[in-house]
Amino acid sequence: MAKPEKYNIDKYRQQQNRKRIIKKALVIFVILLIGVVIAFVIEELIQKNAHIVDSGVQFPINLKGVHPTSLQTSSQGLIVTGETEHFFYNLGAQKDNSRKHGLSNPVVKVQDNKIMTYDQGGRTIRLETRNGLLYNPLETQEQILFAELSETDYIAMVTFEDRYNGSLTIYNHNMEQIYKYKDSQSYMMAFDFIDNQRGILATQQVKDGNFNTIIYGLDFHKKKETEFLKLEIPNMMVYDVKVLSNESIQVVGDIGLITLDKKGEIINTYTYQNDIRFIWDGSRNYILALENIVDANDTDILIFSNEGEVKSQAKINGEAIDVFCDGNQIVLLDKNNIYEYNTSLELLNTYPNLNKYVEVAVYGGKIYGMSSERLDKIGEN
Repeated sequence: MAKPEKYNIDKYRQQQNRKRIIKKALVIFVILLIGVVIAFVIEELIQKNAHIVDSGVQFPINLKGVHPTSLQTSSQGLIVTGETEHFFYNLGAQKDNSRKHGLSNPVVKVQDNKIMTYDQGGRTIRLETRNGLLYNPLETQEQILFAELSETDYIAMVTFEDRYNGSLTIYNHNMEQIYKYKDSQSYMMAFDFIDNQRGILATQQVKDGNFNTIIYGLDFHKKKETEFLKLEIPNMMVYDVKVLSNESIQVVGDIGLITLDKKGEIINTYTYQNDIRFIWDGSRNYILALENIVDANDTDILIFSNEGEVKSQAKINGEAIDVFCDGNQIVLLDKNNIYEYNTSLELLNTYPNLNKYVEVAVYGGKIYGMSSERLDKIGEN
C-alpha cells in the first residue's frame, strides 16, 4: 500500500535540504580552492620577484643567509662562495648560476674560467666552471693542507700523511695523479708551478730553535722524486713562493722577500722594516702590506719588480684588510675607506667603506665590495 502523501512531502523536503547542504559545501569548496590557487599564484610572484632581487637586477645583491666566505673573479664574472654554494654573477648583477660545493671549509682558486675548490682540513677537491663539474670530485684519504691550480689546469695538493710531515701530489689536467713527493724532515708551506713538468716547493724546518726555509725545485714529469734545485735560507719562516714570468723565484718570509734566479741563486734580498700584514699574489708580482714603522695604525703598500726591487710604494692611514689587482687597477680596503690606484700606486679615487666590506674585487674595470650581507658595485650606488 502506498504511503500517505504527507510522508512523500517529508521525503521531498529532506531531499531538497540535502541538495542545499551539498550545494553549500560545493560553493565553500570552490571558494577555498580559488583561494588556494590565488595564494599559490601570489607566492609564486613573490618568489619570482625575490629571485630577481637576489639575482641582482641591480646592485646591491642581497647576501643575507648566504654566509659569504670569499669573493673571486673569473673570465666570466664574479664568484661569491657561500657556506654551502658558489654563486655566479655577471656584470649586470644577474645570477647566472649557483652550485653546491658541500665543503665545510672551502678555499677557492681560479684560473681563467676554471674554479678549483678544496676543503681545507677535509678530503675533497672540486674542479669546475660555472656551468658544472669538469670531473668527479677528487676524494683523498689524507687531510688537505693546501692546493694550487696551474694555468693549464694541473693541481698540486699538499696533505698530511703517516710518517711524513707533508706529501705533495701532482695531478694533470685530466685529474690523473702523475707525481708524489714526501718529506719527513720539513713541513710543506707553499708551492708554485713553473710549467707542466716542474714546480717550486717551499718547506720549513726548525733547527736549534730557529726557523730555516728550504726551497726545492721539483721535476715531476718522470713520475718520481727528482730535485733540480735546493736552497736553504736560515732564520726565516716562509709564507709563500712565486715563480715569475722570467722563471725567477720570489720567496716571502717573516723577515723579508728574497728573489732567486731560475738556478736558485739569490739575486736580491729585501728586508722588512716592520711586521708584514698580508700578501697579495693573485698576479705575477707580489703586493705586500706592511705595518708602518712610524705609526702602527698605518699601512705601507709595496709592489716588487721581477728583480726583487721595490717598484712602487704608498701609505694609507689605516690597517689594510684586503687588496686586489687585475693588472690595470689596484684596490685597497681598510675599515674606513676603499682606495683605487693605478699600477704605479698613484691614488685615483677614495670611497667610504660605509657597508663594512671585508673583501674587494675588480672586474671589467669596475670595483666590487662584499660584506656579510651584500655585494655592491663601488662608486655607482
